[in-house]
Amino acid sequence: MCIRDSEGIIAAMRFTRQSQSCTAGSRLFIHEDIFDEFLEKLKHKLSKLKIGDPLDEKTDIGTIINKKQYDKVCSYIKEGLDDKNTKLICGGLPNKDEKLNLGYFTLPTIFANTSNNWRLAREEIFGPVLVAIKWKNEQDVIKMANDSHYGLAAYIWTKNLTKGINMANKVESGWIQINQGLGQVPGHSYGGFKQSGIGKEFSLEGMLDSYTQKKNITINCVSPGFIVSDMTMNIAEKVKLYLTSRIPMGKLGTGEDVSNSVAFLSSEQASYITGETLHVNGGM
Repeated sequence: MCIRDSEGIIAAMRFTRQSQSCTAGSRLFIHEDIFDEFLEKLKHKLSKLKIGDPLDEKTDIGTIINKKQYDKVCSYIKEGLDDKNTKLICGGLPNKDEKLNLGYFTLPTIFANTSNNWRLAREEIFGPVLVAIKWKNEQDVIKMANDSHYGLAAYIWTKNLTKGINMANKVESGWIQINQGLGQVPGHSYGGFKQSGIGKEFSLEGMLDSYTQKKNITINCVSPGFIVSDMTMNIAEKVKLYLTSRIPMGKLGTGEDVSNSVAFLSSEQASYITGETLHVNGGM
């Protein structure tokens, strides 16, 4: 990782929004070979951010939304400070003598901890508290990343794009960014896995899921006297589905009894033009 990566992680953690974001990357898994060095770079970058009046253009970080949430965030920070297995990298509780106490201001805080089972690593704080955890083996870090009730967003930082894509396929998250920590773009399907919501938003996929319904129609083609008529073929054509079968093509549409033959529709040949799926099954 480099200085640019630290800037990307600040963006991914949404520090400049006080981390009050559903997609804030509040767990940071760093390889043990660069763990201490990178945290120093990240600490240095965070120290340059200005905390103050959100209406001031020179301000980088504003306030927590209300007292209830402010108290909640501070309680997490206090728990981190009291934990003997945790090292404070930067931040902590605001100094009572500073002007920050005139509002619900919190300091960007980073804790280094060895456990992914720690409460601060497992719960959604919804505040500027980042937990950094070492990893050595790729399989172990994927396991830790997926060991969560949530799965809305994840970020992968790597110099090897192939490894990044392979890891992205293994991480259980609805939205994964590689080497960036930006927001979604128009038409971007937005939604998570596990307890991070149901369905998708802000996209054609989300619109279809919200305002249409899927229908399954199952037909038994081996019933005695089953007839494939012109009308049957017309209906199949209207929904753009095609019969693949051991029925001689000359018999289709003739009205002849085909109950002793086998007809079925493979999933690869289904077309969802109308939003309806017709599965013709001949007892396979």
